[in-house]
Amino acid sequence: MSTGEGYLVLAISAVAILALRARRTLTVQPVRYRSSTMRVILLLVAAALLLPDLVPHPVSLLAFGAGAAVGAGLGAYSSRILVMEPRGDRLFYRTNTWIGIGLILLLVVRLVVDQFVGRPGPVEARHVSIAVPADPVGSALWALFIGYWVVFYLLLLRRVRRFETVPASTK
Repeated sequence: MSTGEGYLVLAISAVAILALRARRTLTVQPVRYRSSTMRVILLLVAAALLLPDLVPHPVSLLAFGAGAAVGAGLGAYSSRILVMEPRGDRLFYRTNTWIGIGLILLLVVRLVVDQFVGRPGPVEARHVSIAVPADPVGSALWALFIGYWVVFYLLLLRRVRRFETVPASTK
């Protein structure tokens, strides 16, 4: 696969992921334990795959840590203002639209800048798909995205467990 084809696959994947993320951000979603748990696992795997490449770049590693911390804080805040809605025998939730849209826009702007302006630092050929290592801003944004959704989903699942133990008359 050539580099151009790699970027095309990346662009198509990014648009699909962002479209799904936008739908989840703007609409009421049913709580699904299995898919939420899988999302957390996949995001943690993505973070684990990025970290070894960041070790030789201390500024990017620091930016990744800062982005993850800010994302975790936003995820915790967003989960506190989350709206839970029981409908029939299922439980639904609505995320904070503004935080979700802000994260999506940051990621879209970053992808557009990378595509049309170019990457600010050297990138090894095997990192064509994400190309984070030498770029502190990219590292911070990816970590912000990962940190937000990992903390959000973990706290969502914890809140759902508590919500389901409350008697129906007090919900």
